[in-house]
Amino acid sequence: MEKIDIKSWARRAQYENFVGYTNPVFSVTVRLDVTKLVSFCKEKGKSFFATFLYIMSESMNEIPEWRMRIKDDEVVIFDKVHPSFVVLKDDDELATCMSEAISDYETFHDKTKEMIAKAKSEKSGAFESVKRVDRIFVSTLQWIDFTSMSNPYNFADKEQTSIPRVTWGKYVLKGERYEMAFDVAGHHALVDGVHSARLINKIQEKIDDIENLK
Repeated sequence: MEKIDIKSWARRAQYENFVGYTNPVFSVTVRLDVTKLVSFCKEKGKSFFATFLYIMSESMNEIPEWRMRIKDDEVVIFDKVHPSFVVLKDDDELATCMSEAISDYETFHDKTKEMIAKAKSEKSGAFESVKRVDRIFVSTLQWIDFTSMSNPYNFADKEQTSIPRVTWGKYVLKGERYEMAFDVAGHHALVDGVHSARLINKIQEKIDDIENLK
């Protein structure tokens, strides 16, 4: 983790403007073409969720702005940020899985599946509040094809508010292509629309190049 010198930071003006907003968060919802990803997972017998989670995590970690957080009223940038995702258990209770951003796809995929299975098998509630800020909050709405969505925030907590929220929905067949709604929300003091676009484009590029997934 490295501290950002706000006084000499290129985006100091944007940061100082947005950090004091009552609601400093913005989100972008797009439709991704996941045709190649669906085919890859079916052919290889892989989990769609775990595979897309890996692609999203890798993409976000490749963009410095998405690794920035507000911590102790300072801006910091982490070497890596890690997905923290929600699992819906059979009784509709929610459980939180604290994952790690492992660069090897096969290892990440298998560990994610193991974490999901463990979370579903636990009898007691395992929904935890994430204290670390080097996280990406992840949730899915795999039952519906949404066009927009919003996340709950405690805007009085700058640290938690600075953690990006990522959500995706049910992939649906449109003609001969599969599409999926994808939403990313970020703190405007740290990221702008251009950074959302870079993330979304990078995710799409990795899906289109799925044959070279490592």
